[in-house]
Amino acid sequence: ALGGDSTIGIVPADLKLHAHGVAPMTVSRLMLVNSVWFASSFVWFLLLIVIVPSQLAALVGEERKGSAVGAVLGCSTPFALVGAPLAGVLSDRVRSRHGRRRPLMVPGAIGFALFVFALVTKPTSVFEYGVLYVGLRLADLLLSAPFNGLIADVTPAELRGAASGIMGAAANLGNFAGAAVGVQYTTIGPTVTGLGMATVLVTATAATCIAAPEADMSRSAPPAPLQLRSLLQDLIAPLRNADFAWVFATRLIFQMGVYTVQEFLEFYYRDGVDLPEGTTPETAVSYGMLCLMTSAVITAAGGGALSDYLNGQRKVLVYIAGSTMAVSCVCVVMVGRSLASTLVLLTAFGLGYGCYLAVDFAMVLDVLPDPSDAAKDMAVWSIALTLPQMLATPTGGVLLDTFQRIGKADGAHPDSVLGYQVVFVLAAGYLLLSTVLVRNIKGVK
Repeated sequence: ALGGDSTIGIVPADLKLHAHGVAPMTVSRLMLVNSVWFASSFVWFLLLIVIVPSQLAALVGEERKGSAVGAVLGCSTPFALVGAPLAGVLSDRVRSRHGRRRPLMVPGAIGFALFVFALVTKPTSVFEYGVLYVGLRLADLLLSAPFNGLIADVTPAELRGAASGIMGAAANLGNFAGAAVGVQYTTIGPTVTGLGMATVLVTATAATCIAAPEADMSRSAPPAPLQLRSLLQDLIAPLRNADFAWVFATRLIFQMGVYTVQEFLEFYYRDGVDLPEGTTPETAVSYGMLCLMTSAVITAAGGGALSDYLNGQRKVLVYIAGSTMAVSCVCVVMVGRSLASTLVLLTAFGLGYGCYLAVDFAMVLDVLPDPSDAAKDMAVWSIALTLPQMLATPTGGVLLDTFQRIGKADGAHPDSVLGYQVVFVLAAGYLLLSTVLVRNIKGVK
């Protein structure tokens, strides 16, 4: 609601679904519904933190590895920016006896799984890598956009905080599992890893579809013919809601901070951290993320529920979480030159990260403008998660490579980490800015 009633949001799912003969949603079922969120986080963690940086560094060499990662991730983002809201609109318009979401989620999961396996096992050039990555992103949209709408459909208002906490915990558990596999990635190899990732995706999607039965939509009135002008107006419409626009903006800036450094953390372990003998950068970054996600799971599980217990007070938790992440981010690159010190600092970062994710999704549910267009509105919000890959990651890659060359230019500082200091401090600035701007969301306490 524009600058006003924060109770306007999703029509309680228990009322909508019960009217169609579907049992009301419970916390235990919400946990199973989030199987897809777990699987998606598991796969994307392995891809973005471990596999993509390692494979691209091997393809292009040390001098251009940062720019190569930025280019591959950046080139796929325009497709995701267009595809995300289109997939959301398409999901809202589906009229099937199986509902609106599952008819797209199933083929999306199968396509996602096939592209994951191909990306992990087949590419021999940067061009081929980029093509497969674009295909993977598009297939993921057919899974993730309807899933976001499904969550909005089935979550009653009184469970929004708990649902947000469950989603945060599922994401972090997926990341945790990805980190555990990442520790063994160089041992088990890409083929087994890719097959395991594909299997997890398909299995988790089946679990979600079983746990979240949808009402029969086949007898519903057909949607009005889709026109380009009205489609564009519909996509812009949620951003005219001031609170939704601020939630969108703060999450976009937050993701700018994440994507400025996330894909380069493995490189920092390669170039700036004194690793024990026999420890590879892939293993080290996985250990670091295990520590981060262990602490994040704890705060994610309790963050959403705690905000409900505090009578919907969400902003104070965001302020604490954002400040913790910003300080930890700076400390990692300034004092984290040993494996032990980086593990401690990443653990501190995780405490803030888990809490932020849990509360952030609750804020989105609080301010959704139109219950009937939940998937489309959530897809518009998801642009805030994908656009930073086109902006922050390529920029971070160029800054990293450029300032690393500057730091080592005179030959007197062969161990310089100037490039990493620049991108990590920039990331901390984004995190602080997103935290401060949350105060502008009037419909959230």
